[in-house]
Amino acid sequence: MNSTTQPDPRRRRRFSAAEGTPPGSLRVTVHDTLQGAVVTLKGYLDLSTTPTLDAACSGVLDFSHNQQVAADLAQLSFCDSTGASTLLRFHRQAQEAEGWLRLCAAGPTLRRILRITDPAKTLRCYSSPMEAFADV
Repeated sequence: MNSTTQPDPRRRRRFSAAEGTPPGSLRVTVHDTLQGAVVTLKGYLDLSTTPTLDAACSGVLDFSHNQQVAADLAQLSFCDSTGASTLLRFHRQAQEAEGWLRLCAAGPTLRRILRITDPAKTLRCYSSPMEAFADV
């Protein structure tokens, strides 16, 4: 990461699992950088954990200095179609605010799901947040 994509520890926000969700099933951390927000997902993204991601997405749209967001999925163990739909919805909300969501380090299963749920290839996939922010 270069200095513009280094997380500012004072601007880090964590989102915990929703009530009734098994502990540790999804952890979302948001780091604001000069180029936009980096949302890191760790664990499982499915029907029971999408409220956690929704809360994080709302926080990004409400509090980040711009609406350009890179979702780091390197630590995401599982994502079903509900999770992919949540990512697509977040991308549309960011676009309405003149921003975008770009996925980073998406695994092969998620890429397969996106081929089915995102036929227009709306969500772009990159190897890292730095690469996502560099593609302007």
